[in-house]
Amino acid sequence: MILIFDYFETLVISKTHDFNRPLFIFWEKYYQDRCSFEEIKAFGEELFVELMTLHRQGIEFPFVKEELPRYAERFGGETVPMGTEEEADFLMEANQMYVAPGLKETLAQLQASGIPMYVLSNSSFSSEALHTILGRLGIGQYFSKVWSSAEYGRTKPDKGFFEQAIETVLSEHPGERREDVTFVGDIYETDVIGAKNAGIRSAWINRTGETDADGYATYEIAETCEIGKIVKEIEEQNMSELQYKTLREIPERIDDAAQWFHESWGVPKEAYLECMEAYLSGETEYGWYVCLDGDKIVGGLGVIENDFHDRKDLTPNVCAVFTNEPYRNRGIAGKLLNLVVEDQRAHGISPVYLVTDHIGFYERYGWEFYCMALGDGEPEPTRLYIHR
Repeated sequence: MILIFDYFETLVISKTHDFNRPLFIFWEKYYQDRCSFEEIKAFGEELFVELMTLHRQGIEFPFVKEELPRYAERFGGETVPMGTEEEADFLMEANQMYVAPGLKETLAQLQASGIPMYVLSNSSFSSEALHTILGRLGIGQYFSKVWSSAEYGRTKPDKGFFEQAIETVLSEHPGERREDVTFVGDIYETDVIGAKNAGIRSAWINRTGETDADGYATYEIAETCEIGKIVKEIEEQNMSELQYKTLREIPERIDDAAQWFHESWGVPKEAYLECMEAYLSGETEYGWYVCLDGDKIVGGLGVIENDFHDRKDLTPNVCAVFTNEPYRNRGIAGKLLNLVVEDQRAHGISPVYLVTDHIGFYERYGWEFYCMALGDGEPEPTRLYIHR
């Protein structure tokens, strides 16, 4: 799952909006010897009318690239070379922003769950300035990238603006699909309709209880922080669509399974095939287990006599526990671990063991630290767990 957020009134809320506050500072620093503040204020109002006219046409009017040169043209001198920090100062002075209520905690939880997050914003200010402000407000670390219409040139709901973001996030997370992307925003006409036109889901922040007459919004929430509930709902739906199988239930997938484990761990495919064939023939009850998303194997583990360590008396061993990266933090490994324990116990095999360097993960599923074991050819021992 991937989340792309709108910026203004979604991530950050504006206490007030007054362009003249930063404009006065700008005037004092650069133009007070060239014009009066009333003159520059009046010109700023002219430019604002021009900006709104362009926005109605879906065109952006970038502040640094196009608006600043207009002040130099009108009042003389060189165009002010405004850097990212000063641009961020200007925008923060104009809007006096704060983080949406409850959002910091929600973003931290989403990041801990491994949810990639991005920002796509209509703004005449640069993406670098927008990201800088998020950093100043204490939430910049949660977002991999920010896109602003200031660079793209057109505004939401322009389909191309959404597409550039979607193409990037899917290339960075190849296991995800377009239907795994959700856009979170508060304006129906730009955020919800833009997401629909781009073929992705939307979570509409509907603070005023408006009616979704067109039915375009996939989800509705009252505040941004409630996106966590939507994520949980989506994950539960995704989990219900996943299938957990023993290899005996799908023997025709033996070659696919051996190839998947080989690609996941680098162990020769033939070694996996040998163990799997022994399991399918009934020679051993040490099984192999996979999680399927449709026809695709996305997680798995197996059981072998010994996982290459010196405690040969502690057998059998769960091995090759792996989940494809885009599917992590969905509880897949936990379900597979529970499945293997139940299946082995049903065949009279208990306890089972495993070796790992992880601390805190296996304990969630009833495993206990038992002792240290020295892996074959390893200089240091590793932790060995038991499930009774």
